[in-house]
Amino acid sequence: ASSRRLPASANQRPVSLLRHGPLPFPLTRPRLVLPSSSVFICVPTHFPPPSARAYNTKMAPPLRQPRGKPSASDRSLHARFLELVGKVRQNRPADDAELLRRAYEVAAEQHHTQLRESGAPFLSHPLEVAHILADMRLDVTTLCAALLHDVVEDTRISVPQIEQQFGPDTARLVEGVTKISRLDLLAPEARQAENVRKMLLAMASDVRVVVIKLADRLHNMRT
Repeated sequence: ASSRRLPASANQRPVSLLRHGPLPFPLTRPRLVLPSSSVFICVPTHFPPPSARAYNTKMAPPLRQPRGKPSASDRSLHARFLELVGKVRQNRPADDAELLRRAYEVAAEQHHTQLRESGAPFLSHPLEVAHILADMRLDVTTLCAALLHDVVEDTRISVPQIEQQFGPDTARLVEGVTKISRLDLLAPEARQAENVRKMLLAMASDVRVVVIKLADRLHNMRT
């Protein structure tokens, strides 16, 4: 195929014989032109303005569907999280509240379909555990681990993923709490000594692991 053009006239605009792909706008009042090669070409006699051609709804990417309105429980949990942020800013103003927000969002996303035996959203549990630790003026790393302490055990999030998003300290605390949670505290006396030994080893590596677990047990006893 050649790139020669048809002669222009008063009623015809010049157009190339080579056109790649469909036109991004509808044709209006098409006019047929018969060249010597007997190839039919539809030539539009009216072109929309550039602003109209710039956005073609058939070629544009689909818009994201708006999320539904948050439920009453979602609003309650979010308000409770804002209280947690307020405690952190008051007790430890130098800590990174943004890291805490990211941990809350991950926990909310992973636990959003889970409920406690009482029927309450499961997210309320790690959130209240974090509140207990915030009242003890513990650091944001510990609070992040508290928000995420059930994620590895109850969802598909792994410890390496937590380390990638929140750093090795938070990942180590979550992993330690997960290991303690898997201990059978109602085992016979012959195995109780091994369980206590593992807990002491966890305390030796980082006492915050045991503190998070104790806060976890405390909230379970309260509810």
